[in-house]
Amino acid sequence: MLSQTNAIRRLINISMGFYLSSWFLPALTFNTYQGTSIMYGWECFIEGILLGWMELDFEAFATPLFLPAIFFLRRGNWLAATIFSGIALLLAAQTFTLKSIRGDGAMCDFASYEIGFYLWFSSFVIIFGISVWGLLQKRSTVSEANNESSVGTADNA
Repeated sequence: MLSQTNAIRRLINISMGFYLSSWFLPALTFNTYQGTSIMYGWECFIEGILLGWMELDFEAFATPLFLPAIFFLRRGNWLAATIFSGIALLLAAQTFTLKSIRGDGAMCDFASYEIGFYLWFSSFVIIFGISVWGLLQKRSTVSEANNESSVGTADNA
């Protein structure tokens, strides 16, 4: 049977696998004047960082927040991991509001999400889920310890 620590490591590794795979798979499809065009994950990131902020699209900024979340998770800092992964998940969720994107030198109508997008988004959901679970586990452990210490002081009185 897996220990909790090993299970968390495996989930982090699965999330990282999803995340890294998403960079090299089709992520978004959009309609151009020449027909349908596909954007890969790495293209979405680069265009999002360079141009997204001009249109108030901040999805690409979820990625820089994802990495510190992983760092804090590996060190057991559940609160920091929850904050970073939560903000990253909120930014990533902004992708669901896409109506048009910049592609082929002009604004193009958004058509559909592809496998790369789903893997990318799933990686954020997994990390946020682990972070919240760890934070709740830590709080319940602290709460139990406080209850035991208050029972001990009540018995001494």
